[in-house]
Amino acid sequence: LECLPSLYANTTFIFTDTRTAGDWLSRYGGEPERYPIRSVELNIRVPNIITEIYYPPASTNGDEGPPAVFAGRARPTLSVQHNPWQMLCDRLADLPNLQDLRIWFDSSDLRPWHKRVSETRFFGRLFDVRVPDKRRFVLGLPELPDRRGPDCQALQGHYLEGEKLENAPFTLERGPRPNNWRVHLRNIVSAGAAVQSVAGMNGNG
Repeated sequence: LECLPSLYANTTFIFTDTRTAGDWLSRYGGEPERYPIRSVELNIRVPNIITEIYYPPASTNGDEGPPAVFAGRARPTLSVQHNPWQMLCDRLADLPNLQDLRIWFDSSDLRPWHKRVSETRFFGRLFDVRVPDKRRFVLGLPELPDRRGPDCQALQGHYLEGEKLENAPFTLERGPRPNNWRVHLRNIVSAGAAVQSVAGMNGNG
C-alpha cells in the first residue's frame, strides 16, 4: 500500500470508453493524496447521439435537453449537463495533480464532422481542465475543410480555431478522419457474409 501513490503518479492511464473513464476517475480521482493521478490518455469514438446533444439549438429556449429526434422513451435523461462525456470532463477538471493529458477524439457519425459537431460547446468544459504546461495537454480532432458550405451556417463560430483558441489550456492537433462510410459498409458486408455462412452450415446439417 505504501507504493500506491508512486505507482499512480508514474502510470499513464489509457481509456477508450467515456463511461469507463468517468467511472474510474470518480472512484479514484477524489483521493489525490492516495491516488495522485498525473497522466491520462483518452482514445474516444462516441456515437453520434452524444455529439448531437451539443448541436446549436434552433432557439434560446430548451437548451438543456437533447434534440427532438432523440427525445422520448429511449433517452429521456440525456442532456448537455448529464451525459457520459460531460461527466468525464467534470472528473478531469477536478484532478489537482494532472500533468499530462492526451485526448484523441472522433464520432461514429457517417456525416462530415464539420457539419454536425459544435466544437466550442462540446469541448467547452475542457477549458476548465488545468495542466501546468499546455504542450502536455493535447486535444486531437478531425481536420476542418477550408470551404464548409451553406449547410454549415448553424455552426459558424462553433469551431475551435482563431480567437476561440486564445485562452485554451490545451494544444490542438488535427488530422485526417477515418472514412466512416467505408467502415460502415464493410461491417454490413461482413455481417451479411456471416449470415450466409451460418445459413450454409444449417443447410448442410
